[in-house]
Amino acid sequence: MSQFDELLEALLAVADRTSARMERTLAELSLTAPLSQALFAIDPEQPPPAMKTLAERLRCDRSSVTFLADRLTERGLAERVPGARDRRSKALQLTPEGVRVRTAMLYGVAEASPLAKLDQADQEALLVLLRKALAAD
Repeated sequence: MSQFDELLEALLAVADRTSARMERTLAELSLTAPLSQALFAIDPEQPPPAMKTLAERLRCDRSSVTFLADRLTERGLAERVPGARDRRSKALQLTPEGVRVRTAMLYGVAEASPLAKLDQADQEALLVLLRKALAAD
């Protein structure tokens, strides 16, 4: 097996183990995969994204984002607020419960990820290499 084949196999194994943990975490939090992706795409440390921006981040059409926004608001995880740039547009902001669920989701995935077993220096080195590989794409 070549070094490149071994690298691909290792990347796929990390993704597979992370995905398996993600499925368990989502079930525990009663989230679907699309709802979890929407929660992940709304960073509570940043201004609430406009619905259009959220659609771009999720690589889907606006009607899908509207559906996801409806589900998140029904569950009390997010609320629609006026857009920062255009008050006529709507943005999606996480509620305190949404921040709690998002944090639990990220923690649940991270705690079982093989990457969590790497020390901080190794994680930083891996991140630099992955950024380099993605930038070359």
